[in-house]
Amino acid sequence: MEHKKIVLPAVEGFADREKFATGNIEVTNWAEYPYKPLAKFAIAHSATARLVRFDVEEQHIVGRCTEQHGEVYADSCVEFFVRLPQADHYYNFEINCIGTILAARRLSRDEKDYLSDETMQRIKVRPSLPAAIPYEGTGTWSIELEIPFEVIGCKEMPAHLEGNFYKCGDKTPIPHFVSWSPILTASPDFHRPEFFGELILK
Repeated sequence: MEHKKIVLPAVEGFADREKFATGNIEVTNWAEYPYKPLAKFAIAHSATARLVRFDVEEQHIVGRCTEQHGEVYADSCVEFFVRLPQADHYYNFEINCIGTILAARRLSRDEKDYLSDETMQRIKVRPSLPAAIPYEGTGTWSIELEIPFEVIGCKEMPAHLEGNFYKCGDKTPIPHFVSWSPILTASPDFHRPEFFGELILK
């Protein structure tokens, strides 16, 4: 299987969104979960951070979790997993539609250390929906995410990263598990770095 690849341009910030590289989260890897909301991402980097914007349109928007490191994946959720090439660990950033975030350094799905409160404060999350208020509806929503390179252990900007982008909703009215780069497993499992795509930083 050929891994996906995307080149991240250098920008000043989200004001330069027209310069961002874009991709679609549209691979329904598991036949029993065919629902595919419209989900896309735009990504770039500044001198100190990765900048990611997710735009979603879905039939049922659900945002219940307001607890940091809680079950945000049960809601209408977008996710960005990333690692340095050949690293034995990776980082997952999972954000529901109201901006609640789960983030951890992981060796696997079960072997993890949630990021500290101090580190979490360095990650900027901007939801289009009201933050930290349970929400249900239909239509569109977006998330802007700014992750300093130091949060993933990089003292300076790396030339390459590996990662994947996801849209899920484990406990929404229509459960779904959609990815950017394909995942070849028998059942839904986003925690598979061997299927990450390549992120090249200009």
